[in-house]
Amino acid sequence: MFDDFVPLSKCSANSSSVISLPNTFKLEHHRFGHAHANIIHKILNYCNVPHSINHNFCASCVVGKMHQLPFSTSTTVFTAPLQLVFLDIWVPPVPISNGSFYYLAFLDAYSLLCMVLSSSS
Repeated sequence: MFDDFVPLSKCSANSSSVISLPNTFKLEHHRFGHAHANIIHKILNYCNVPHSINHNFCASCVVGKMHQLPFSTSTTVFTAPLQLVFLDIWVPPVPISNGSFYYLAFLDAYSLLCMVLSSSS
């Protein structure tokens, strides 16, 4: 929503004081989360930003729309604990309220027992 937005006049939009990038459309496509070209075109028109519609190939959009078949169901049978243990480490960007800097999780494939350890400063 652009409720409080005041569009530029056509005079100021064409003046040298406004920076007009040659890839404005592509830049705004990235800034608005890879929105569809029609959405970007409407936003730029509403804001009186000079641009040309550019339907160039966007690798990120293609990758995001790829489909992959699901993995087949595993037929592996575990007969005893600790035959296969999954390990995961999680490092938050800042220390957590309890002072931990990371968590370490172990998951046993046989028993599905999970153990989580946390560091203390």
